[in-house]
Amino acid sequence: MTRQDTTDCIAQLITHLKLAIAQSQLSLKDAGHSVAMLTNSFIDMLEEVNTLKSAIAGFESKDISEGARTELNGICDRYLEKSVFGTIGFQFYDKLSQRLNHMTTTLEELLRLLEANGAQASPEQWQAIEDSVRRRYTMEQDKALLEHIRQGASVEHAIHEASKPQEHDIELF
Repeated sequence: MTRQDTTDCIAQLITHLKLAIAQSQLSLKDAGHSVAMLTNSFIDMLEEVNTLKSAIAGFESKDISEGARTELNGICDRYLEKSVFGTIGFQFYDKLSQRLNHMTTTLEELLRLLEANGAQASPEQWQAIEDSVRRRYTMEQDKALLEHIRQGASVEHAIHEASKPQEHDIELF
């Protein structure tokens, strides 16, 4: 491969890195707006249910039968119980957006390194990127994924291994 071929390959790699970064950032931006609207709607609905429960409690016995009061409170309580699943969905989105942000930041670091040094990047520069990636990872699953990849595992095998349930499957991220 000639020096020009290497330069051309790096230019193509830079182009595709820029595209991947732009697509990731655009996806995060679009999803962020939608999730913000969904979150606000979800909060409004929960507040309305709590307002309804307060209104039910405030009715005089002449205004509503005890059976109707019990039925309405039961409906509200079931709705509030189901809202837990909505919260889990928001937590999933938070985890997803955190991973996409990490991925985008890593791609930006690689892009800057390639734009500045091309194929001449030093081992120290590559190590600095890896160290930066390690510092950003807070989720155990992501740390395991990185370790499996570093050890030469295929992407599929690394995902399989990192996805195995852990002793403490609840994780703050």
